[in-house]
Amino acid sequence: MKHAGKNRANQRVRRFGLLFSALAAMLLCSCAKTAPYEQTNFVMGSVMRQTIYGANGEAAAKSGYSAAADTEARISWKIPSSEISRLNENAGKAAVEISPETERLLTDALELSRRSGGAFDPAILPLSALWDFDSNPEHAPEKEKIEAVLPLVSAEYLELSEHSAALSKEGCGIDLGAVGKGAACDAAVSAYREQGVRAAVVSVGGSIGVFGKKPDGSDFKIAVRDPAGDLSETLGYITVPGETFVSTSGDYEKYFIENGVKYSHILDPETGYSVKSEVVSATVAAKGGALSDMLSTACFALGAEKSRALLEEYGAGAVFVLPDGEILVFGGLDFTLTGEGYRVNRQ
Repeated sequence: MKHAGKNRANQRVRRFGLLFSALAAMLLCSCAKTAPYEQTNFVMGSVMRQTIYGANGEAAAKSGYSAAADTEARISWKIPSSEISRLNENAGKAAVEISPETERLLTDALELSRRSGGAFDPAILPLSALWDFDSNPEHAPEKEKIEAVLPLVSAEYLELSEHSAALSKEGCGIDLGAVGKGAACDAAVSAYREQGVRAAVVSVGGSIGVFGKKPDGSDFKIAVRDPAGDLSETLGYITVPGETFVSTSGDYEKYFIENGVKYSHILDPETGYSVKSEVVSATVAAKGGALSDMLSTACFALGAEKSRALLEEYGAGAVFVLPDGEILVFGGLDFTLTGEGYRVNRQ
């Protein structure tokens, strides 16, 4: 089973590489005289791809990867030395010192948890660790085990003060898996800005960040995956101005089926089971990578209509794919449909 899991992971990486290559061609099909610098790494448990325009592309890519890796080292609960690991280890015991960057991320996560009515919850570790979708599970946890950890899942246990954080209940824990990939894109784009590059595109898993404009002066186009196809098929694309981040959440990548029931990795903090969403996928465009990542998770859980007010509060736009093939476009996003069998409804 371990070898099968690795093979599936490798296949996902290869397929994602094909998608990103197609995406990069769409984003940066260039009339520039200088070819972009491209680099592929692995961070946040996902492939990180960078396409950078400018004379110092190699240095900018190195800086972008370093910034993303540093972010992972701070916020991944799977890294024993991370700030989040220390916070979790001291749950119910003591506050721990955290960096301003982690404090800002946790503050934003708490605020989104409140605004989404708990649809997004950073304190979901007791559940996410129990299900452990990263190990390619084939069976749902026993009901008794789920019920045992549910009382430990609540953002209300997270307490923040200046440069420190605490979890008030022993056994609870923070999992920023629904934030990390977008946060890595934030860090990379900040590095590009410091390096003075003209334009860049970075992707980490299902999150993408763009910086600047294409060499011909036009806006970037970000591909939206067709949830009914494979990883190389696109549904359409969003044209985004300037610095924008796009993240997608859906139930079509990390999942398994047991006794005819589909279980996906996006978990409901109230029930302890996979979210039963009204949409197939939610793609959110926002001015921050961590924000787009968190919002896509919350919007997938809430469904399109319940997400409307939340998106407006954050000034974000979204593309929702419904099971019947209808596509709802919120926030005035410039979305162009290319896939067949769908119809677009602009809200």
